[in-house]
Amino acid sequence: MTASQAFANQDTSSQDLFEKTFARDNSFCTFKNKRLELLIRGGSKFTETKERGYGEYTFFKIEDYVEAFKFSRAQASLFRFYRDKDSVCSKSTAYPIQGDTVAFLFGGENRPNYNQLVIQLYDFKEMKALEAIETHVSVSKTYRRPEGFIFKVMPERYEIEMGKVMFSKVEYTFQDRAFPIWMGYTAKGIKLLPDVTFKKLPWRKYFKDQAHFFKTSAWNETEKKFDRPMVYFAVSFAQKKKCILFLEKKTALNGSENWICQAMKAE
Repeated sequence: MTASQAFANQDTSSQDLFEKTFARDNSFCTFKNKRLELLIRGGSKFTETKERGYGEYTFFKIEDYVEAFKFSRAQASLFRFYRDKDSVCSKSTAYPIQGDTVAFLFGGENRPNYNQLVIQLYDFKEMKALEAIETHVSVSKTYRRPEGFIFKVMPERYEIEMGKVMFSKVEYTFQDRAFPIWMGYTAKGIKLLPDVTFKKLPWRKYFKDQAHFFKTSAWNETEKKFDRPMVYFAVSFAQKKKCILFLEKKTALNGSENWICQAMKAE
């Protein structure tokens, strides 16, 4: 988009919105020798500390041309930048997808959980916004991959369950844990990545191999999901053992479950 084209196509509603809002954060993006600025802006001049970097509106700016991304104008939510490495932007996360398309990643405010991922596609050949994909999943980390990226989805948790359970004639202290699922995005869309989920699993050492993990977590190849997404972790300092358990849902533990245990390493 040239300067003359920008002025000819100026979105007056976006310009008005831009002038009536206040800066929250910005980032410069360069791809195939073209450059633009991403901005997050809010409707109020001041914000609370916990809302630093968040704003109701997201924009892209080329010279004096400014346009609001539609996803941020359609609802009263707050958004901020993800800040992962290997990005084509200076202070925000953006990955090449295919050809001239780049995915800008925004996080929708979702406290007390992680931000919900919004994928805004952008055409750097025509210098215009394409569709936005609002995932409604809580994402804590992303990594670039050929023609896309992968991201870690964390289940939303509001209460942590903990208590005592007896098995093998030993009392253990247990607590539920978040089961991180890894997904990927390319031009073909979003899909769950069971192999990456296993490779990046924080409890990988409890399993003999990937097949053992898939069986324990009940990986459903047909429906592409884990049928046992509920994870419990138990420990006995007396026996110096740690154990893990995958279930379909939260339930009252009685010790008859199929726990997988291993010896605690000496400090």
